Amino acid sequence: MTFDTRRGGLLATTIAALMLAACGGGGGSNGGAGSSGTGSGGSGSGGSGDTGTGGGGNPAPGGGGDTGSGSSSPNPVIYIADEDADDIWELYLADASSPTGSTKLNGALATGGSVDQFAATPNGQAAIYIADGSVSGRYELYSVNLASPGVATKLNAQLQTNRDVRDFIVSPDGTKVVYRADVTDDIYELFLVDLAHPGVATKLNAPLVAGGWVRDNYQFSPDSTRVLYRADQNTVEVYELFIANISNPGVAQRVHPQMGPDRDVSDEFEFSPDGAQIGYVADQDANDVLELYTVPVSNPGTSVKLNGAMTSGGDVCRFHFAPDSARVAYCADQTTDGVVELYTVALNAPGVSTKINPPLVAGGRVTTLYEFGPQSDFIVYVAEQNTVGRPELYRAELSMPGLSTKLSAPMVAGGGVVAFDMRPDGTRISYNANQENAAVYELYEVNFASAGVATKLSAPMSSSGVMWFEYTHAGDRMVYTADQESAAAELYRVEINAPTIAAKMNGALVTGGEVSDFMIVP
Repeated sequence: MTFDTRRGGLLATTIAALMLAACGGGGGSNGGAGSSGTGSGGSGSGGSGDTGTGGGGNPAPGGGGDTGSGSSSPNPVIYIADEDADDIWELYLADASSPTGSTKLNGALATGGSVDQFAATPNGQAAIYIADGSVSGRYELYSVNLASPGVATKLNAQLQTNRDVRDFIVSPDGTKVVYRADVTDDIYELFLVDLAHPGVATKLNAPLVAGGWVRDNYQFSPDSTRVLYRADQNTVEVYELFIANISNPGVAQRVHPQMGPDRDVSDEFEFSPDGAQIGYVADQDANDVLELYTVPVSNPGTSVKLNGAMTSGGDVCRFHFAPDSARVAYCADQTTDGVVELYTVALNAPGVSTKINPPLVAGGRVTTLYEFGPQSDFIVYVAEQNTVGRPELYRAELSMPGLSTKLSAPMVAGGGVVAFDMRPDGTRISYNANQENAAVYELYEVNFASAGVATKLSAPMSSSGVMWFEYTHAGDRMVYTADQESAAAELYRVEINAPTIAAKMNGALVTGGEVSDFMIVP
Protein backbone atom coordinates (compact mmCIF):
# COMPACT_ATOMS: atom_id res chain seq x y z
CA MET A 1 0.00 0.00 0.00
CA THR A 2 1.33 3.41 -0.95
CA PHE A 3 0.23 6.68 0.53
CA ASP A 4 0.03 9.97 -1.28
CA THR A 5 -0.42 13.40 0.27
CA ARG A 6 -1.69 14.80 -3.01
CA ARG A 7 -5.11 13.27 -2.45
CA GLY A 8 -6.16 16.03 -0.06
CA GLY A 9 -8.39 15.80 2.98
CA LEU A 10 -9.39 12.22 3.56
CA LEU A 11 -12.69 12.84 5.26
CA ALA A 12 -14.02 14.94 2.39
CA THR A 13 -12.57 12.50 -0.14
CA THR A 14 -14.20 9.49 1.52
CA ILE A 15 -17.59 11.19 1.77
CA ALA A 16 -17.38 12.28 -1.85
CA ALA A 17 -16.48 8.75 -2.96
CA LEU A 18 -19.37 7.36 -0.98
CA MET A 19 -21.90 9.83 -2.31
CA LEU A 20 -20.71 9.52 -5.90
CA ALA A 21 -20.50 5.72 -5.90
CA ALA A 22 -22.24 5.24 -9.21
CA CYS A 23 -21.41 3.23 -12.28
CA GLY A 24 -19.60 5.07 -15.03
CA GLY A 25 -19.02 4.81 -18.72
CA GLY A 26 -16.13 3.30 -20.62
CA GLY A 27 -12.62 3.41 -19.25
CA GLY A 28 -10.86 6.69 -19.80
CA SER A 29 -7.57 8.18 -18.86
CA ASN A 30 -6.50 8.59 -15.28
CA GLY A 31 -5.86 12.27 -15.30
CA GLY A 32 -2.98 14.22 -16.68
CA ALA A 33 0.58 13.48 -15.85
CA GLY A 34 2.65 15.97 -14.02
CA SER A 35 5.05 16.51 -11.19
CA SER A 36 4.00 15.60 -7.73
CA GLY A 37 2.73 18.21 -5.33
CA THR A 38 2.00 17.90 -1.68
CA GLY A 39 -0.98 19.05 0.31
CA SER A 40 -2.43 18.81 3.73
CA GLY A 41 -5.07 16.45 4.91
CA GLY A 42 -4.80 12.70 5.13
CA SER A 43 -5.40 10.03 2.57
CA GLY A 44 -5.27 7.43 5.27
CA SER A 45 -4.05 3.95 5.69
CA GLY A 46 -6.84 1.68 6.67
CA GLY A 47 -10.52 1.19 6.49
CA SER A 48 -12.46 -0.07 3.56
CA GLY A 49 -12.66 2.41 0.76
CA ASP A 50 -12.38 2.74 -2.97
CA THR A 51 -9.36 1.38 -4.67
CA GLY A 52 -7.23 3.70 -6.46
CA THR A 53 -4.45 3.86 -5.24
CA GLY A 54 -1.94 6.53 -5.28
CA GLY A 55 0.66 4.37 -6.84
CA GLY A 56 -0.18 0.78 -6.43
CA GLY A 57 -2.59 1.48 -3.72
CA ASN A 58 -4.34 -1.43 -2.98
CA PRO A 59 -7.54 -2.71 -3.43
CA ALA A 60 -7.06 -4.41 -0.09
CA PRO A 61 -8.89 -2.38 2.51
CA GLY A 62 -8.88 -3.29 6.16
CA GLY A 63 -6.15 -4.16 8.57
CA GLY A 64 -4.18 -7.20 7.63
CA GLY A 65 -1.58 -9.13 9.51
CA ASP A 66 -1.67 -11.33 12.53
CA THR A 67 -4.85 -12.33 14.21
CA GLY A 68 -5.41 -12.54 17.89
CA SER A 69 -7.12 -10.70 20.68
CA GLY A 70 -4.51 -10.47 23.39
CA SER A 71 -2.06 -7.69 23.99
CA SER A 72 1.00 -7.61 21.81
CA SER A 73 4.07 -5.50 21.22
CA PRO A 74 2.77 -2.55 19.21
CA ASN A 75 4.16 -2.04 15.74
CA PRO A 76 5.72 1.32 14.95
CA VAL A 77 3.82 3.74 12.73
CA ILE A 78 5.18 5.74 9.81
CA TYR A 79 3.48 9.03 9.05
CA ILE A 80 3.80 12.17 6.93
CA ALA A 81 3.45 15.56 8.61
CA ASP A 82 4.63 19.13 8.31
CA GLU A 83 5.81 18.69 11.88
CA ASP A 84 8.95 20.84 11.83
CA ALA A 85 8.09 23.46 9.20
CA ASP A 86 4.68 24.48 7.90
CA ASP A 87 3.97 23.02 4.44
CA ILE A 88 7.23 21.05 4.44
CA TRP A 89 5.98 17.47 4.51
CA GLU A 90 8.40 14.91 5.92
CA LEU A 91 8.39 11.29 6.96
CA TYR A 92 8.43 10.28 10.63
CA LEU A 93 8.47 7.13 12.72
CA ALA A 94 6.41 6.85 15.89
CA ASP A 95 6.68 4.01 18.39
CA ALA A 96 3.24 3.12 19.69
CA SER A 97 4.77 2.12 23.03
CA SER A 98 6.24 5.63 23.49
CA PRO A 99 3.59 8.19 22.58
CA THR A 100 4.49 11.78 21.60
CA GLY A 101 7.97 10.75 20.52
CA SER A 102 8.87 10.81 16.81
CA THR A 103 11.94 10.29 14.65
CA LYS A 104 12.38 11.92 11.25
CA LEU A 105 13.09 9.22 8.69
CA ASN A 106 13.71 10.94 5.38
CA GLY A 107 17.06 12.24 4.27
CA ALA A 108 17.83 15.83 3.40
CA LEU A 109 15.38 17.62 1.11
CA ALA A 110 15.89 20.35 -1.46
CA THR A 111 14.97 23.84 -0.28
CA GLY A 112 11.20 23.86 -0.01
CA GLY A 113 11.08 20.12 -0.78
CA SER A 114 8.64 17.61 0.70
CA VAL A 115 7.95 13.90 0.92
CA ASP A 116 5.05 13.03 -1.35
CA GLN A 117 4.28 9.29 -1.08
CA PHE A 118 5.56 6.43 1.02
CA ALA A 119 5.29 2.74 1.83
CA ALA A 120 6.97 0.28 4.17
CA THR A 121 8.69 -2.84 2.94
CA PRO A 122 6.82 -6.04 3.89
CA ASN A 123 9.57 -7.07 6.32
CA GLY A 124 9.07 -3.79 8.21
CA GLN A 125 12.73 -2.83 7.96
CA ALA A 126 12.63 0.08 5.52
CA ALA A 127 10.47 2.85 4.14
CA ILE A 128 10.27 3.76 0.46
CA TYR A 129 9.25 7.29 -0.41
CA ILE A 130 9.06 9.91 -3.15
CA ALA A 131 10.44 13.38 -2.47
CA ASP A 132 12.19 16.28 -4.14
CA GLY A 133 15.32 15.48 -2.20
CA SER A 134 18.01 16.86 -4.49
CA VAL A 135 16.36 19.40 -6.78
CA SER A 136 13.28 21.40 -5.84
CA GLY A 137 10.32 20.18 -7.87
CA ARG A 138 12.07 17.02 -9.10
CA TYR A 139 10.45 14.05 -7.38
CA GLU A 140 12.63 10.98 -7.02
CA LEU A 141 12.45 7.64 -5.23
CA TYR A 142 14.34 6.87 -2.01
CA SER A 143 14.68 4.16 0.61
CA VAL A 144 15.62 4.53 4.26
CA ASN A 145 16.29 1.81 6.80
CA LEU A 146 14.13 2.37 9.88
CA ALA A 147 17.16 1.57 12.02
CA SER A 148 19.17 4.34 10.30
CA PRO A 149 16.84 7.33 10.05
CA GLY A 150 18.00 10.21 7.89
CA VAL A 151 20.31 8.02 5.77
CA ALA A 152 18.44 7.78 2.48
CA THR A 153 19.41 5.99 -0.73
CA LYS A 154 18.14 7.11 -4.11
CA LEU A 155 16.56 4.16 -5.93
CA ASN A 156 15.64 5.48 -9.37
CA ALA A 157 18.02 5.81 -12.28
CA GLN A 158 19.26 9.28 -13.21
CA LEU A 159 16.45 11.55 -14.41
CA GLN A 160 16.77 14.30 -16.98
CA THR A 161 15.72 17.90 -16.33
CA ASN A 162 11.98 18.33 -15.69
CA ARG A 163 11.42 14.59 -15.25
CA ASP A 164 9.88 12.94 -12.18
CA VAL A 165 9.00 9.70 -10.47
CA ARG A 166 5.22 9.79 -10.26
CA ASP A 167 4.36 6.77 -8.09
CA PHE A 168 5.60 3.29 -7.14
CA ILE A 169 4.78 -0.13 -5.73
CA VAL A 170 6.85 -2.51 -3.58
CA SER A 171 6.93 -6.21 -4.42
CA PRO A 172 5.19 -8.52 -1.90
CA ASP A 173 8.53 -10.25 -1.23
CA GLY A 174 10.06 -6.86 -0.42
CA THR A 175 13.03 -7.17 -2.78
CA LYS A 176 11.99 -4.91 -5.66
CA VAL A 177 10.22 -1.68 -6.50
CA VAL A 178 8.45 -0.73 -9.69
CA TYR A 179 8.04 2.97 -10.29
CA ARG A 180 6.48 5.15 -12.96
CA ALA A 181 8.50 8.01 -14.40
CA ASP A 182 8.58 10.23 -17.47
CA VAL A 183 11.95 9.62 -19.05
CA THR A 184 10.39 11.33 -22.08
CA ASP A 185 8.41 14.46 -21.21
CA ASP A 186 4.93 13.48 -19.90
CA ILE A 187 5.27 9.91 -21.22
CA TYR A 188 5.07 7.74 -18.12
CA GLU A 189 6.56 4.26 -18.21
CA LEU A 190 7.36 1.54 -15.68
CA PHE A 191 10.84 0.85 -14.33
CA LEU A 192 12.05 -2.00 -12.15
CA VAL A 193 14.74 -1.58 -9.50
CA ASP A 194 16.15 -4.19 -7.16
CA LEU A 195 16.55 -2.79 -3.65
CA ALA A 196 19.93 -4.49 -3.50
CA HIS A 197 21.06 -2.47 -6.55
CA PRO A 198 19.76 1.09 -6.15
CA GLY A 199 20.09 3.44 -9.10
CA VAL A 200 20.03 0.59 -11.63
CA ALA A 201 16.61 0.53 -13.26
CA THR A 202 15.20 -1.48 -16.16
CA LYS A 203 12.20 -0.45 -18.24
CA LEU A 204 9.52 -3.04 -17.58
CA ASN A 205 6.67 -2.23 -19.95
CA ALA A 206 6.70 -3.05 -23.65
CA PRO A 207 7.32 -0.25 -26.18
CA LEU A 208 4.53 2.33 -26.36
CA VAL A 209 2.93 3.89 -29.40
CA ALA A 210 3.85 7.56 -29.82
CA GLY A 211 1.80 9.50 -27.27
CA GLY A 212 0.83 6.45 -25.22
CA TRP A 213 1.76 5.96 -21.57
CA VAL A 214 1.28 3.59 -18.65
CA ARG A 215 -1.61 4.54 -16.34
CA ASP A 216 -1.88 4.19 -12.59
CA ASN A 217 -2.99 1.23 -10.45
CA TYR A 218 -0.29 -1.13 -11.77
CA GLN A 219 0.20 -4.12 -9.48
CA PHE A 220 2.61 -6.91 -8.57
CA SER A 221 1.34 -10.47 -8.63
CA PRO A 222 1.16 -12.10 -5.18
CA ASP A 223 4.32 -14.10 -5.93
CA SER A 224 6.23 -10.96 -7.03
CA THR A 225 7.09 -12.41 -10.45
CA ARG A 226 4.76 -10.35 -12.67
CA VAL A 227 3.35 -6.85 -12.97
CA LEU A 228 -0.09 -6.01 -14.29
CA TYR A 229 -0.50 -2.61 -15.91
CA ARG A 230 -2.97 -0.59 -17.97
CA ALA A 231 -1.75 1.50 -20.89
CA ASP A 232 -2.60 2.96 -24.26
CA GLN A 233 0.30 0.89 -25.49
CA ASN A 234 -0.85 0.05 -29.00
CA THR A 235 -3.25 2.89 -29.81
CA VAL A 236 -3.38 6.32 -28.18
CA GLU A 237 -6.34 6.63 -25.79
CA VAL A 238 -7.28 2.97 -26.16
CA TYR A 239 -6.65 1.56 -22.69
CA GLU A 240 -5.74 -2.11 -22.52
CA LEU A 241 -4.42 -4.40 -19.81
CA PHE A 242 -0.99 -6.03 -20.03
CA ILE A 243 1.10 -8.40 -17.96
CA ALA A 244 4.90 -8.37 -17.86
CA ASN A 245 7.22 -10.91 -16.30
CA ILE A 246 9.98 -9.20 -14.34
CA SER A 247 12.43 -11.84 -15.59
CA ASN A 248 11.76 -10.66 -19.16
CA PRO A 249 11.43 -6.86 -19.01
CA GLY A 250 10.27 -4.96 -22.07
CA VAL A 251 7.98 -7.79 -23.19
CA ALA A 252 4.29 -7.80 -22.24
CA GLN A 253 1.23 -9.82 -23.16
CA ARG A 254 -2.23 -8.36 -23.51
CA VAL A 255 -4.39 -9.91 -20.82
CA HIS A 256 -7.76 -9.83 -22.58
CA PRO A 257 -8.84 -10.69 -26.12
CA GLN A 258 -8.69 -8.11 -28.89
CA MET A 259 -11.56 -5.69 -28.33
CA GLY A 260 -13.56 -3.65 -30.81
CA PRO A 261 -13.15 0.05 -31.61
CA ASP A 262 -13.66 2.51 -28.75
CA ARG A 263 -13.46 -0.28 -26.15
CA ASP A 264 -11.36 0.12 -23.00
CA VAL A 265 -10.37 -1.58 -19.76
CA SER A 266 -11.32 0.61 -16.81
CA ASP A 267 -9.01 1.22 -13.86
CA GLU A 268 -10.72 -1.63 -11.98
CA PHE A 269 -8.47 -4.70 -12.24
CA GLU A 270 -6.53 -6.96 -9.87
CA PHE A 271 -4.92 -10.35 -9.30
CA SER A 272 -6.82 -12.93 -7.33
CA PRO A 273 -5.24 -13.58 -3.90
CA ASP A 274 -3.86 -16.92 -5.08
CA GLY A 275 -2.37 -15.25 -8.15
CA ALA A 276 -4.07 -17.62 -10.57
CA GLN A 277 -6.61 -15.22 -12.06
CA ILE A 278 -6.85 -11.62 -13.19
CA GLY A 279 -10.14 -9.80 -12.89
CA TYR A 280 -10.94 -6.63 -14.81
CA VAL A 281 -13.83 -4.36 -15.78
CA ALA A 282 -14.21 -3.32 -19.41
CA ASP A 283 -16.75 -2.44 -22.09
CA GLN A 284 -15.42 -5.47 -23.94
CA ASP A 285 -18.64 -6.81 -25.43
CA ALA A 286 -20.69 -3.64 -25.85
CA ASN A 287 -19.49 -0.05 -26.12
CA ASP A 288 -19.91 1.90 -22.86
CA VAL A 289 -21.32 -1.15 -21.02
CA LEU A 290 -18.86 -2.00 -18.24
CA GLU A 291 -18.83 -5.69 -17.30
CA LEU A 292 -16.63 -7.99 -15.23
CA TYR A 293 -14.23 -10.56 -16.68
CA THR A 294 -11.57 -12.98 -15.49
CA VAL A 295 -8.55 -14.40 -17.28
CA PRO A 296 -6.25 -17.19 -16.11
CA VAL A 297 -2.73 -15.83 -15.59
CA SER A 298 -1.48 -18.95 -17.34
CA ASN A 299 -3.54 -18.21 -20.48
CA PRO A 300 -3.67 -14.49 -21.29
CA GLY A 301 -5.80 -13.44 -24.25
CA THR A 302 -8.80 -15.47 -23.14
CA SER A 303 -11.55 -14.23 -20.86
CA VAL A 304 -14.79 -15.24 -19.18
CA LYS A 305 -17.58 -12.81 -18.32
CA LEU A 306 -18.57 -13.22 -14.67
CA ASN A 307 -21.52 -10.91 -14.13
CA GLY A 308 -25.11 -11.81 -14.91
CA ALA A 309 -27.14 -10.18 -17.66
CA MET A 310 -27.24 -6.39 -17.41
CA THR A 311 -30.35 -4.31 -17.69
CA SER A 312 -30.23 -1.63 -20.38
CA GLY A 313 -27.91 1.10 -19.13
CA GLY A 314 -26.41 -1.09 -16.38
CA ASP A 315 -22.69 -1.25 -15.52
CA VAL A 316 -20.33 -2.95 -13.09
CA CYS A 317 -18.67 -0.31 -10.93
CA ARG A 318 -16.24 -2.18 -8.67
CA PHE A 319 -15.24 -5.72 -7.68
CA HIS A 320 -13.23 -7.72 -5.14
CA PHE A 321 -11.98 -11.30 -5.12
CA ALA A 322 -12.81 -13.28 -2.00
CA PRO A 323 -9.80 -14.21 0.14
CA ASP A 324 -10.13 -17.85 -0.96
CA SER A 325 -10.08 -16.75 -4.65
CA ALA A 326 -13.18 -18.84 -5.33
CA ARG A 327 -15.60 -16.01 -6.03
CA VAL A 328 -15.97 -12.30 -6.69
CA ALA A 329 -18.25 -9.65 -5.25
CA TYR A 330 -19.18 -6.68 -7.41
CA CYS A 331 -21.47 -3.66 -7.29
CA ALA A 332 -23.59 -2.85 -10.32
CA ASP A 333 -26.89 -1.41 -11.44
CA GLN A 334 -27.48 -4.83 -12.98
CA THR A 335 -31.17 -5.23 -12.19
CA THR A 336 -32.40 -1.62 -12.38
CA ASP A 337 -30.58 1.14 -14.20
CA GLY A 338 -29.26 3.68 -11.70
CA VAL A 339 -29.82 1.48 -8.64
CA VAL A 340 -26.46 0.10 -7.52
CA GLU A 341 -26.67 -3.23 -5.66
CA LEU A 342 -24.22 -5.89 -4.49
CA TYR A 343 -23.74 -9.24 -6.23
CA THR A 344 -21.51 -12.26 -5.91
CA VAL A 345 -20.53 -14.90 -8.43
CA ALA A 346 -18.40 -18.03 -8.19
CA LEU A 347 -15.54 -18.26 -10.66
CA ASN A 348 -16.62 -21.80 -11.55
CA ALA A 349 -20.16 -20.59 -12.39
CA PRO A 350 -19.68 -17.48 -14.54
CA GLY A 351 -22.83 -15.56 -15.43
CA VAL A 352 -24.74 -17.02 -12.46
CA SER A 353 -24.67 -14.09 -10.06
CA THR A 354 -26.60 -13.69 -6.83
CA LYS A 355 -27.80 -10.44 -5.33
CA ILE A 356 -26.49 -10.16 -1.77
CA ASN A 357 -28.44 -7.22 -0.36
CA PRO A 358 -32.16 -7.37 0.48
CA PRO A 359 -34.61 -5.07 -1.34
CA LEU A 360 -33.68 -1.42 -0.96
CA VAL A 361 -35.90 1.44 0.04
CA ALA A 362 -37.08 3.44 -2.97
CA GLY A 363 -34.13 5.64 -3.98
CA GLY A 364 -31.67 3.58 -1.94
CA ARG A 365 -28.44 1.99 -3.12
CA VAL A 366 -25.40 0.02 -2.11
CA THR A 367 -22.19 2.06 -2.10
CA THR A 368 -18.79 0.96 -3.34
CA LEU A 369 -17.67 0.22 0.22
CA TYR A 370 -17.76 -3.54 0.86
CA GLU A 371 -15.41 -6.31 1.95
CA PHE A 372 -15.41 -10.10 2.36
CA GLY A 373 -14.85 -11.62 5.76
CA PRO A 374 -11.47 -13.34 6.20
CA GLN A 375 -12.99 -16.80 5.67
CA SER A 376 -14.91 -15.71 2.54
CA ASP A 377 -18.22 -16.62 4.13
CA PHE A 378 -19.77 -13.16 4.60
CA ILE A 379 -19.68 -9.64 3.22
CA VAL A 380 -19.81 -6.36 5.10
CA TYR A 381 -21.09 -3.41 3.10
CA VAL A 382 -22.32 0.18 3.40
CA ALA A 383 -25.68 1.02 1.87
CA GLU A 384 -28.58 3.41 1.91
CA GLN A 385 -30.70 0.34 2.43
CA ASN A 386 -33.39 1.53 4.83
CA THR A 387 -33.19 5.32 4.52
CA VAL A 388 -32.23 7.38 1.49
CA GLY A 389 -29.24 9.57 2.24
CA ARG A 390 -28.25 7.56 5.32
CA PRO A 391 -25.44 5.09 4.56
CA GLU A 392 -25.31 2.39 7.23
CA LEU A 393 -23.20 -0.71 7.81
CA TYR A 394 -24.57 -4.21 7.14
CA ARG A 395 -23.43 -7.81 7.14
CA ALA A 396 -24.77 -10.51 4.81
CA GLU A 397 -23.95 -14.22 4.89
CA LEU A 398 -23.16 -15.67 1.48
CA SER A 399 -25.21 -18.71 2.43
CA MET A 400 -28.28 -16.50 2.92
CA PRO A 401 -28.33 -13.93 0.12
CA GLY A 402 -31.05 -11.32 0.33
CA LEU A 403 -30.88 -11.16 4.13
CA SER A 404 -28.69 -8.78 6.10
CA THR A 405 -28.02 -7.56 9.63
CA LYS A 406 -27.48 -3.91 10.39
CA LEU A 407 -24.22 -3.54 12.28
CA SER A 408 -24.04 0.20 12.91
CA ALA A 409 -25.92 1.84 15.74
CA PRO A 410 -28.75 4.35 15.19
CA MET A 411 -27.72 7.63 13.55
CA VAL A 412 -28.82 11.20 14.11
CA ALA A 413 -30.51 13.02 11.25
CA GLY A 414 -27.85 13.66 8.62
CA GLY A 415 -25.58 10.95 10.02
CA GLY A 416 -24.01 8.07 8.13
CA VAL A 417 -21.10 5.64 7.88
CA VAL A 418 -18.26 6.89 5.67
CA ALA A 419 -15.64 4.13 6.10
CA PHE A 420 -14.97 0.88 7.96
CA ASP A 421 -12.14 -1.47 8.87
CA MET A 422 -12.56 -5.13 9.80
CA ARG A 423 -10.52 -6.58 12.63
CA PRO A 424 -8.00 -9.07 11.20
CA ASP A 425 -9.59 -12.06 12.96
CA GLY A 426 -13.01 -11.19 11.51
CA THR A 427 -14.79 -10.92 14.87
CA ARG A 428 -15.32 -7.15 15.03
CA ILE A 429 -15.57 -4.15 12.81
CA SER A 430 -14.87 -0.47 13.34
CA TYR A 431 -16.49 2.36 11.44
CA ASN A 432 -16.26 6.12 11.10
CA ALA A 433 -19.56 7.98 11.27
CA ASN A 434 -21.21 11.22 12.30
CA GLN A 435 -23.46 9.05 14.41
CA GLU A 436 -24.16 11.33 17.37
CA ASN A 437 -23.53 14.74 15.84
CA ALA A 438 -23.92 15.35 12.11
CA ALA A 439 -20.95 17.73 12.20
CA VAL A 440 -18.51 15.41 14.04
CA TYR A 441 -17.08 12.11 12.77
CA GLU A 442 -16.13 9.57 15.43
CA LEU A 443 -14.82 6.04 15.55
CA TYR A 444 -16.98 3.14 16.72
CA GLU A 445 -16.56 -0.62 17.06
CA VAL A 446 -19.15 -3.38 16.85
CA ASN A 447 -18.75 -7.00 17.87
CA PHE A 448 -20.38 -9.15 15.20
CA ALA A 449 -22.05 -11.10 18.01
CA SER A 450 -23.81 -7.88 19.15
CA ALA A 451 -24.90 -6.18 15.97
CA GLY A 452 -26.23 -2.65 16.40
CA VAL A 453 -24.45 -2.13 19.72
CA ALA A 454 -21.49 0.16 19.10
CA THR A 455 -18.69 1.21 21.43
CA LYS A 456 -17.12 4.58 20.78
CA LEU A 457 -13.35 4.17 20.47
CA SER A 458 -12.16 7.68 19.73
CA ALA A 459 -11.65 10.33 22.36
CA PRO A 460 -13.81 13.49 22.46
CA MET A 461 -13.31 15.71 19.41
CA SER A 462 -12.77 19.46 19.33
CA SER A 463 -13.47 19.82 15.60
CA SER A 464 -14.82 17.72 12.71
CA GLY A 465 -13.35 14.48 14.03
CA VAL A 466 -11.72 11.26 12.82
CA MET A 467 -10.20 11.27 9.37
CA TRP A 468 -8.78 7.75 8.96
CA PHE A 469 -8.07 4.69 11.05
CA GLU A 470 -6.63 1.19 11.09
CA TYR A 471 -6.50 -1.76 13.45
CA THR A 472 -3.04 -2.83 14.50
CA HIS A 473 -2.02 -6.21 13.13
CA ALA A 474 -3.02 -8.01 16.33
CA GLY A 475 -6.33 -6.15 16.42
CA ASP A 476 -5.96 -4.98 20.01
CA ARG A 477 -5.37 -1.30 19.23
CA MET A 478 -6.61 1.29 16.81
CA VAL A 479 -4.50 4.01 15.21
CA TYR A 480 -6.29 7.02 13.78
CA THR A 481 -5.86 10.59 12.61
CA ALA A 482 -8.22 13.29 13.84
CA ASP A 483 -8.48 16.98 14.65
CA GLN A 484 -9.12 15.83 18.18
CA GLU A 485 -7.45 18.57 20.23
CA SER A 486 -7.42 21.44 17.73
CA ALA A 487 -8.15 22.15 14.09
CA ALA A 488 -4.94 20.28 13.16
CA ALA A 489 -5.05 16.58 12.28
CA GLU A 490 -2.80 14.51 14.56
CA LEU A 491 -2.03 10.84 15.09
CA TYR A 492 -3.52 8.83 17.97
CA ARG A 493 -3.78 5.30 19.25
CA VAL A 494 -6.39 3.79 21.52
CA GLU A 495 -6.50 0.41 23.25
CA ILE A 496 -9.61 -1.53 22.28
CA ASN A 497 -10.10 -2.52 25.94
CA ALA A 498 -9.79 1.12 27.05
CA PRO A 499 -12.00 3.04 24.59
CA THR A 500 -12.04 6.87 24.40
CA ILE A 501 -8.62 7.10 26.13
CA ALA A 502 -6.35 8.03 23.24
CA ALA A 503 -2.63 8.75 23.30
CA LYS A 504 -1.07 11.12 20.80
CA MET A 505 1.68 9.48 18.75
CA ASN A 506 3.17 12.27 16.66
CA GLY A 507 5.72 14.73 17.95
CA ALA A 508 4.95 18.36 18.66
CA LEU A 509 3.75 20.18 15.55
CA VAL A 510 4.91 23.55 14.35
CA THR A 511 2.18 26.20 14.13
CA GLY A 512 0.05 25.29 11.13
CA GLY A 513 1.37 21.73 11.04
CA GLU A 514 -0.69 18.53 10.86
CA VAL A 515 -0.40 14.82 10.14
CA SER A 516 -1.38 13.78 6.63
CA ASP A 517 -0.91 10.03 6.02
CA PHE A 518 0.11 7.09 8.16
CA MET A 519 0.63 3.36 8.03
CA ILE A 520 1.34 0.70 10.63
CA VAL A 521 4.66 -0.98 9.88
CA PRO A 522 4.36 -4.73 9.16
